[in-house]
Amino acid sequence: MKFVAIALFVAFSVLYAREVNSTFLWDATVDTTGRVITGSTDESSGYWHELGKGSYDDCTEVEKSDLIWPSDVKEDIYGDFFGPLTRAYGGIVGEFILGKQIEGDTSGMSGCSRYSVGIGFNTWNWDQESVDISAWNGFCLEYSSTMRFDIRLKQYIFSRETLDLFAFVPASDSLSVIDIPWENFSWYGSFFHPFETRDEALQNNTAVLLVFWSDSAATGSFKLTKFGSYGSCDGSFVSTPKTYAIPSIQVSKISPSQYSISGLDSETSFQLFDLNGKVLKSGTLKSGGVVNASTHPAILRLENGAQFLLK
Repeated sequence: MKFVAIALFVAFSVLYAREVNSTFLWDATVDTTGRVITGSTDESSGYWHELGKGSYDDCTEVEKSDLIWPSDVKEDIYGDFFGPLTRAYGGIVGEFILGKQIEGDTSGMSGCSRYSVGIGFNTWNWDQESVDISAWNGFCLEYSSTMRFDIRLKQYIFSRETLDLFAFVPASDSLSVIDIPWENFSWYGSFFHPFETRDEALQNNTAVLLVFWSDSAATGSFKLTKFGSYGSCDGSFVSTPKTYAIPSIQVSKISPSQYSISGLDSETSFQLFDLNGKVLKSGTLKSGGVVNASTHPAILRLENGAQFLLK
C-alpha cells in the first residue's frame, strides 16, 4: 500500500460542525500533494490512497489483483507517492491486473469471487467520521480507462463499514469528461442496507472509492486528471482549503523520524496512528517531549482531541 505525504497541521475538528464544501474539484494540473479538498476541517481528509483488503466486499480476492504505477515515480522519504505521480504525469496514471496467477494456487474462481483493485479518499478524516455530501449533487470526472469501473460510496454505521451506493463509469479510450448525478447511483448488492433512502446514505458518507473489478481475469490502464462535484470539471472552479485559528500547541521536526511537541500545559496521553487508523504506539508527553515516528505519514492524537499530521 502506498500513502500520501501530509503537511504538518493541528486542528481541533470537534470545534467545528462536519460540513463539506458545496462544490469541490481535484484538478491534477494544480494539485501537488495528491489531495482532494473536500472542505473538511481535518487535514487528514481527501488524500488519495490505494484501497487495501476489506475495502470492497466479501467476495473479492484482493491478493490476486494489483495496481501497477509508473516505474520512474518513487515515494519520497516521507512516503509521499500520489503527489510525485501527479506532478510527473499530470494525473493519477496506472495499470491494473485483475485475476493474476499465483504460483501454486489451483483453487480457481468460486461462484462468489471477483477481482478488484482501486483508489479512494476519506471524505472527512482518516477516522472515517460520517458527513453529508448530498450538496455535491453527484460527481464529475475527467479520465480515460480501457475498462469501465465503479464509483462506490462508503458509510460507517452500527460499528461496521457498508458500501451502499455505486455508479458505473464507462470505458473511454481518450480523455473524456463525464457528469454522474446522484440519480444514477444504485444500491450496492448487499443484504445489509442500514439506510432506507439514497438521501440517508448520502448524509452518512465516509469515503469515495474508484474500483476496477471483474469476475474473470483482465488487464487495463487508466488516467484520472479531474474529480469533483457534479458539473465542476468544466474548469470554472478551483478548490482551496479552509483555514481556521489553531491552538498554540506546536510540533517541530528535529530529525527524519523525531518530532518535538511544545505548548502542552501538563503531561498528556497520546496515540500515534497510520492513515488506516492502526495504532503504531501510545504513551504520555510533556511539553518539550519527543515522539519517534518511523512510519510516514503518521497521525499524532492527543487526549484533548488535538491532531498532528506528521510527514
